[in-house]
Amino acid sequence: MPTAADALAALPRLGLIDGPSPLEAAPALGTKLGAPGLRLKRDDLLPALHGGTKLRKLDLGLAEEPYRSATAWQVVGAVGSGQVAAVVDVGRAHGRPVHAHLFRTPLGAHGRENLAWTASFATTLHAYRDRVDLALRSPLLLLGFSSAAGVPVPLGATSVRGMLGCVLGGLELAGQLATAPADAIYVPYGSGGTAAGLAVGLALGGCTAPVRAVAVVERVYAPDLRLFSLVRQAQSALRALGVAPAPVNLQVVRSQLGGGYAHATAASIAAAEALNAAGIAGEPVYTGKALAALAADAAAGRTRAPVFWVTVRRGGLEPRDDWQTRLPPPLRDLAVDGDAPTAPSRRGLLLGLGAAAAVVGAARLTGYPGPAGEVLGAAELAVVRATAEALFPDATAAQLDAVPTRVDRYVLAFPAELRAQVHGLFFAVEQSLPFSVGLDRFTTLSPADRLLALERIAALGPPGLLIARSIRDLVLLGWYQSPEAWADVGYEGPMVDAAPRPTSYDALRAPAGWVPFEGSR
Repeated sequence: MPTAADALAALPRLGLIDGPSPLEAAPALGTKLGAPGLRLKRDDLLPALHGGTKLRKLDLGLAEEPYRSATAWQVVGAVGSGQVAAVVDVGRAHGRPVHAHLFRTPLGAHGRENLAWTASFATTLHAYRDRVDLALRSPLLLLGFSSAAGVPVPLGATSVRGMLGCVLGGLELAGQLATAPADAIYVPYGSGGTAAGLAVGLALGGCTAPVRAVAVVERVYAPDLRLFSLVRQAQSALRALGVAPAPVNLQVVRSQLGGGYAHATAASIAAAEALNAAGIAGEPVYTGKALAALAADAAAGRTRAPVFWVTVRRGGLEPRDDWQTRLPPPLRDLAVDGDAPTAPSRRGLLLGLGAAAAVVGAARLTGYPGPAGEVLGAAELAVVRATAEALFPDATAAQLDAVPTRVDRYVLAFPAELRAQVHGLFFAVEQSLPFSVGLDRFTTLSPADRLLALERIAALGPPGLLIARSIRDLVLLGWYQSPEAWADVGYEGPMVDAAPRPTSYDALRAPAGWVPFEGSR
């Protein structure tokens, strides 16, 4: 059986990684953070282009088909995305046009450098208000479908082949730690490929220290199940190469997210400033939050000799002088003040959750029996029935079958905007992988597990609670349209006398002295 290093070395690559990045002791920074044994894995010093761990993914990921022979690449990210800047960097070095799709987020100094570089050298720039706008306007791009504009690079460059580049990085660090082990290794968790690949590689190299993946995006975009699914994908790829993987020690840390993706916190800003003082191009979105988690663990006595993986690229980007003029109109103001978008509304959150779930699970939206309704598709009607089955376990099949039709008839009267929210609602519930008890979609879970999945969605806070309540209320409305169900809530039916009354209001008015649910005067 070949060694992991030999098997991975045989894979095609672009040649972006040439030798290991240094592992350096950082006693001054460690003392400031409360971890005097701190060491830094300096991927910012990788010699190719402008460094950064992203190059490990792109080195292998873009060397496979269809990227290797594509006439152009497309890349998606935030306005200050290091991923986008790195792909533009690689495309420029390899003569490949890159079409960049950018959604607005808060923009710090490091992100502004990335935006300037992207605007300088991307072939085209496309702007979106936020992640929801991107998902609704360009869903096929997010799903990875190629078009005449080029082949989309995966979000965060996280593909199976890209993760193998990080597996090599993990093996590299394991070798550097052989004589002086660490007690924990900290890395940001965005798309998940870096953390998953490094953890798999470290385990292969015999390193047993926990890899603490510090979440920098919201749970719905970076659920635990996704991260560990990526681990299994990387391990399966190793088996296909004839390499037996080792059990990983990977932990998710969610204490540093703050206001969400791209929103810095006081702790992440302080950590980024500490990195800058140490001569490293720290930024508060990824490296700052991961280092803040390390500092919090050190203060709690959970680590004394950690390794912090510096994933960020180094400074010194030199954009074109006219980069501001190359920005599309929706982004022009960012060249001046880095204006951030306003916080999303509840409607935006509902649409965003639905769009994210649709992106994650669109490939699983087929295979539903039965015709579509007037508004709801077959998949959405199946979600209604599955929810009704969970809420009313003693109902007959005929009673359950009637609920989707009633809900569809009710939604028919909704305005277009509200219908769009309902579609997002059903996508979010059906593709409830981050919240459910397994890997199956909502409609294939047992009734008990569907209730558990709804409870976990509701436990996420206001956005999740809105989704769980909305699906429940729609199903209850459909259920209680049946006269057979009225007795369950003490409803005796419309109080309309057989004899005509003077007005339509009088026909619906309860008799004087009537007490609800008691039926007595």
